[in-house]
Amino acid sequence: MKTNILYSVLFVVTFLPPTIVHARPSLSSIQQQINILQQQQEQINEQLAPPVSIVVDSVYHGWYGSDGSASVGRVFFVGELNGIISESRNFFVFDLSDVRRQLNLPEFSHGGVKIVSAELFLGSRTDEFRSTNSDTETYNLNRVLGQDRIHNMINGVSGVDIFTDLADGQGYGSFVASAATGSLTIPLSSWAIRDLTRKVNGITDGQIFPEFPDSRMFAIGGNISSLNNVTDDEFLFGASSNNAIGLILEIRIIKSEIDN
Repeated sequence: MKTNILYSVLFVVTFLPPTIVHARPSLSSIQQQINILQQQQEQINEQLAPPVSIVVDSVYHGWYGSDGSASVGRVFFVGELNGIISESRNFFVFDLSDVRRQLNLPEFSHGGVKIVSAELFLGSRTDEFRSTNSDTETYNLNRVLGQDRIHNMINGVSGVDIFTDLADGQGYGSFVASAATGSLTIPLSSWAIRDLTRKVNGITDGQIFPEFPDSRMFAIGGNISSLNNVTDDEFLFGASSNNAIGLILEIRIIKSEIDN
């Protein structure tokens, strides 16, 4: 009988689940959790905050002809001028380090800026449009990549290559112009917004790029895709010498993502 009782006690001791001990969290671990929750709430607040609108003026603009000729710094004529210019394509360059200066962010910091929307404003007058054989012309905007290309473009070299570059990149937007067209505000595509965001944040191809004076230069090429290949007049911005040019950006600042 005693042996059976002993076996019973051993069985209970052996197979009962171990006592669960609830450790009291330390003050430091509680504070750590509070900090995490506060950071998450700050990120949510930043995402919900209304965007800030800023304008970045063009620092360079001009055009290139199909023969490699170039004009930098005055008009941004695009199209064909009967007997004088067979075809020209225009360009606009912006220094996006100005975005961080306007937002009071460290100029050479990285991250923290989310571009919600972007538009290209081109000041013009209705008399700067001409088309001999059509009531309208289609004006397209394109990506121009590479600091070397941008450097060559603003210095008026590599003419024929630059002329090609101004129309063969990813599409950034388009506009159908007519004789009634004055100043243009062209919404930029999701590709343009992506490229702008990466450039403003100092990132290219997934890597933070080294800083040098023109590392945040951003370029847009423009061309008329509806030219009829006949010697005549088809152009925009025919007298655009002193016209305003700017990027209109809607931006949210994500301070928690800024890396100095």
